[in-house]
Amino acid sequence: MMLKGKTVTLREIREPDIELLWKWKNDPTYYEFFYELIPVTLEQHKKWIERVTSDKTEIIFAISNTTDDRCIGTVGFQHVDLRNRKAEWGRLLIGDKQHSPKGSGKEVESLMLEYAFEHLGLNKLYCEVLSSNDKVVSLHKRFGFVEEGLFKNHVFKNGEFKDVVFLAMYASKYFSSKENIKNLNI
Repeated sequence: MMLKGKTVTLREIREPDIELLWKWKNDPTYYEFFYELIPVTLEQHKKWIERVTSDKTEIIFAISNTTDDRCIGTVGFQHVDLRNRKAEWGRLLIGDKQHSPKGSGKEVESLMLEYAFEHLGLNKLYCEVLSSNDKVVSLHKRFGFVEEGLFKNHVFKNGEFKDVVFLAMYASKYFSSKENIKNLNI
């Protein structure tokens, strides 16, 4: 499965991508936004990729630059529940800022929403974001996600409990604003 945008493509994770994704996942620059408390080994990361790619309730994509197919990050859905038509958005990491086209985060969001609501037929897409990650909370809200709750002291990170924002997007909202989302006119 491949989702192609103007500047980014969402594609399968390939063998050469795995080590890059592992390095980014352990990079302190990005680590502050993940729930994990300790870095993982390359072997642990490979096992995780293997598990996720074989699990029917998980969907994960490598984000690549459309011009040269260079892997620049990852994004996916977890807890995919087709019976209840919902899934959790997650695993967004754009690790290669140097080769990431301008606006790639918005384009990834647009492609993932299209995939969730038009291809998977979901009714609800939800996510948890550390409240300190204002940039991601704001991006989701610009695309039509609504804040459904705040989990106080939900994650223990860097020696203190952190709040987590619970956001959701519904198919009705997606389809009523689909053209704006697809054209990135938000």
